[in-house]
Amino acid sequence: MAEPNIASRAFRSVTQAHYGWYIVAMGTVLQLTTNFVSQAYSILLVVMEDSFGWSLTLTAIAYSLRAIVSALLAPWAGVMGDRYGAKRVMLIGAGFFAGGLVALSTITEVWQLFLYYSFILGIAQAMFRVNIPTTVAAWFKTKLGVAVGIQQSAGGMGASILAPGLTILLTQTDWQTAFILIGVIAGGIVFGLLAFFHGEPSDRGKLPYGSDVDEKAAEKPVGGASAKIRSQVFLKRAKSTRAFWFLPLIHHLGCVGHAIVILHVVFFAKTQGMSIEAASVIVTIYSLTSVGSRLMVPILADRLGAKGVMAFFYLIQGAAVLMLFWTTAAWEFYLFAVVFGIGFGGEMSGFLVV
Repeated sequence: MAEPNIASRAFRSVTQAHYGWYIVAMGTVLQLTTNFVSQAYSILLVVMEDSFGWSLTLTAIAYSLRAIVSALLAPWAGVMGDRYGAKRVMLIGAGFFAGGLVALSTITEVWQLFLYYSFILGIAQAMFRVNIPTTVAAWFKTKLGVAVGIQQSAGGMGASILAPGLTILLTQTDWQTAFILIGVIAGGIVFGLLAFFHGEPSDRGKLPYGSDVDEKAAEKPVGGASAKIRSQVFLKRAKSTRAFWFLPLIHHLGCVGHAIVILHVVFFAKTQGMSIEAASVIVTIYSLTSVGSRLMVPILADRLGAKGVMAFFYLIQGAAVLMLFWTTAAWEFYLFAVVFGIGFGGEMSGFLVV
């Protein structure tokens, strides 16, 4: 009998894969899509200034407020995910996400920017940011670092695709139409994927990838109610540790640092003589270069220990910012984006392994 060809072997590998790997793939696309809220705002900031003459301070406050809303609601989003299921929480978040993007196309006053972007999209981001990676983690007992690394690295490419896509839309049509199209298309993608994005292996009658007990054995996986009780006991014990409270603080400080760069780098490059099209490439470059470190850091953290690995990439991210003191030419901005992207990706993806 002839050996199956490469295409048929690949097809069989995909169709017979553990469902956890499908969760990784769907989580990647979900993160890629929903990351638009924060990653491409630097382009929106320039558009708002050109269209309405709003000050940089006002639009920066809107971004900061969105980050604060998302951060404050993140624990609540996690609790709701534990109580009602991550999928249900993200379905609500999908409504806020699509509605907020479409609503952005109607703004004429600065208060609408705060309402639609800071609050509505901030709520949506909290629901996705917490529940996508925790869902991926729930599906893996082994290979967790690989799974999280793949999801975080590929999911971090959202800005590399959406930033130039938004720039092209803005050059081909008005910004109002651009946000309507993005809201409808991105919302459709998110709702479609969530139909198959199950929060727990028990929701499909399965065990996490790498479980000692074979999924086909007579013993049934832990039911949904039992799994939730076990999760609550684990959470109660985790809350009694210092690490549980220090990790969000470290993450918050890191986010404050890279948010300043993400928010202002396109505007700053524009003040140095770059066009909006050329400046948007900075976002694409740091997003693409972050992919490698997003993938590498969870795996390294799994093997070498998370603290030292994450500290190293925090250092790279901070050192990259010093380059901006002497950056004026386009190639210098692009070089900065490469270095910053390496540190940025490494900072973001190690927390779940911890």
